[in-house]
Amino acid sequence: MSPIVFGLPERQADFEKRNAKFFEVWPRLQDAIERGFSRTFTPADRTETIVYSLGRLVVEDFMEIILVCANGYGIAGLKLLRPMFEATVTARYLNRNPGETDTFLQYYNVHQRKGINLAKLVGIDVSAYVSPPKQNEIESAYQAIKHQYRWTVCKKCRTDREAASWTKKSLVAMAREVGLGTAVVGLYYLPTMQIHTTAVRLNSRFKDTPEGVAFQPGPQLKEADRSLAGAHACLMNILEEQEQRFGLGLDVEALKRDFANAWSSWLHEGEQGV
Repeated sequence: MSPIVFGLPERQADFEKRNAKFFEVWPRLQDAIERGFSRTFTPADRTETIVYSLGRLVVEDFMEIILVCANGYGIAGLKLLRPMFEATVTARYLNRNPGETDTFLQYYNVHQRKGINLAKLVGIDVSAYVSPPKQNEIESAYQAIKHQYRWTVCKKCRTDREAASWTKKSLVAMAREVGLGTAVVGLYYLPTMQIHTTAVRLNSRFKDTPEGVAFQPGPQLKEADRSLAGAHACLMNILEEQEQRFGLGLDVEALKRDFANAWSSWLHEGEQGV
């Protein structure tokens, strides 16, 4: 049996060569990341906490995408790009709509209760993991805020249901509100097709041959480069949000120029979400 290889130097070198323009601007991007997130501060309110924290998660997502894509796992990069884009959109949206920050945060109580109920549904002894007093605490917290997350299904018969999200707005609607609408297909929809079990996911990895259906092994180079470009776009937007909220002295226009220079060929070809 062949040993598991955790790093593929040849693929990494090829990745760096293919994306040479990105690595030219990387030092300035890295400096902006350091200035934006290698710091401690006392947030003035919950919105500042969320804008900073979601931004820091976006940085983490970016480094994860670099890791897998440099080794040729482009579709893995797309899978990671989906939550990175959602965090970027949410940070930008809440920065512009701070009155909804508490609604976002309090949905945590809904998630906790859902987890407990799901565990009970499949026969798990929840008490072995969450004490009965803690379960009661979670239930009380949920009862206090549940009215915020029940949406009317039929006005005529006055029926409602529990919300599947903290907001009635779709991610697409929020993206359009914060100026990221054109990125939805490349950074949200197509990555989502790879996360879920879909025919799109199957078709991207299998092909018909004279002998039958065959899996396509090997690196996914185009997807790797597209993931890097999309991750760069998210990171650029989240840094712009840090500057807008905290006034760190980041040169946002220079970051945008660097992005345009790094991905000029993709932009000229009309790639969406880049």
